[in-house]
Amino acid sequence: MKNLLKIFTFSILFMSVMGACSSDKDDVSHKLILNYKIPANSWKAVYDNNGYFLYYQCYIDEPKLTRNIYDNAVIVPYLERQENGVSSQKILPYIINSWDDVSTFNWSIDFDYAVGSVGFFIQNSEYIEDLPYKNETMTFRVVYIW
Repeated sequence: MKNLLKIFTFSILFMSVMGACSSDKDDVSHKLILNYKIPANSWKAVYDNNGYFLYYQCYIDEPKLTRNIYDNAVIVPYLERQENGVSSQKILPYIINSWDDVSTFNWSIDFDYAVGSVGFFIQNSEYIEDLPYKNETMTFRVVYIW
């Protein structure tokens, strides 16, 4: 009987704690999906103080990226690619391995955001001032969930 009372008491305690842990605030009920097309001529080269190339960047004003979304959302950026007739989404950061007759290097494509703007970046591991997808519009998809 004593053990039954302990189990009953523990069950009541457990259920009350579990009820206190759940909240309507945890309900993920908002989703925003935005697509950004960046033509090759929109990328701006960034150099260090000595004039050496560092990376390419493109910032886009995004008024839908509010303080609430910034503070509360999970934000997942993708690069959308079309290769051999097949569409795919590459989650950022995305690394492209490349090589020529002399060396092997990588392209890194990344993303950041602030209230009111998003930024995309392309950097070559050898700091070569050249875009990986020349003369191509790059499409990015960003998913906001809060």
